[in-house]
Amino acid sequence: MYINELEFSNRLNKETGGISMFGIIFVISLFIILLLYLNKFSLAKKTSIFLLFLFAFLMSFGKNLGRDYGTYLYNYEINYYSMFFSLKELLWSFLFIVFKTFKIDFFFLMFFIKITTVYFYYLGLKNLKLNDISMTIAILLYIFVPAITFLNIVRQGLALSIYFYAYSFIRKLDLKKFVLWSLISFNIHFSILYIFLVTSGLYFFKGYKKKLEFKYLFYLLCFVFCGIIALILINSVYDISFFNQLFNNYTTVFNDNLSIKNLFSPIVIGNALINMVLILKEYTRKNEFEDYQLFSFIGVLLNCISLVSYIFDRIGILFSFYNPYMVSQIITNEHYFEIKENKYITFFILLFYCLVFFLNVFVYKESNSLIYEFYF
Repeated sequence: MYINELEFSNRLNKETGGISMFGIIFVISLFIILLLYLNKFSLAKKTSIFLLFLFAFLMSFGKNLGRDYGTYLYNYEINYYSMFFSLKELLWSFLFIVFKTFKIDFFFLMFFIKITTVYFYYLGLKNLKLNDISMTIAILLYIFVPAITFLNIVRQGLALSIYFYAYSFIRKLDLKKFVLWSLISFNIHFSILYIFLVTSGLYFFKGYKKKLEFKYLFYLLCFVFCGIIALILINSVYDISFFNQLFNNYTTVFNDNLSIKNLFSPIVIGNALINMVLILKEYTRKNEFEDYQLFSFIGVLLNCISLVSYIFDRIGILFSFYNPYMVSQIITNEHYFEIKENKYITFFILLFYCLVFFLNVFVYKESNSLIYEFYF
């Protein structure tokens, strides 16, 4: 008797424990923050690298984790032969085919993907020559925010990490390696094309960054907030179907829970403010924008717009992925913490994103589709 994909996925919809797994990550993260506070920078860096791979290792034991897990498992166990004829995202299909050909359990496929994901993120940071403090912060913030998202979207997470490694080469003006690794990431998840085009555009027209002023970014952010508020107010008069009818009844375009409360939640507002303050701080110091700052800003905009539709979120994470790196760049050197104000600002940011991690994992897990079921 054959079962369809929906039935196969529904069998996996059980919520059990596993919170203790994230508890381990959370406690070690707090320990690393303490090491930074005590100026143990080298030890903090080594511990954060260990935590990065430990995180991937522990999360590899998760099953039924996120919306896409059932689809991956269905394709691997049942719909496997169709991947032979898939011309889209060839490397992803090839990965499935190789593991299936050698009859390797699906668990080891997910283990390989998650370890590879964090490995390429680490290679990107290493290639960018970060100091000990910056490396530690970039890893911590990656674990606190993007990595949790990529538990839901394993394929896009892998592609983005590889693309981040590619990005580290364009920062060195090594275009050949940038294009090579970009092509590899395209063939895992095609959405990488969006960030590739933006990155290439900023590279070839980098003179325009000097003409761009911070106030324009601020005005644009305010415009987006006002536009979403207008949609919410309109929705209070017309129900959600009014919007969907404008898009030929494509019911997944707009979310059903449009609310001002969600738009002005502490996480959305806090993230937007932190990004804007850091961008302004760096802009004031250099009198121009860096590409990763503009990526983070685009990520903030799309994060706000994703309240209206999840579609924007899938594009937004391509850009918000750069937030950890952007925040880490405020640490210009290892004497940065000698100024108390700098130290307090940095730890405020770390604790804010630590709170975001706590809320996403321990409080809002169901709304984020993080259903925890581990093999042990």
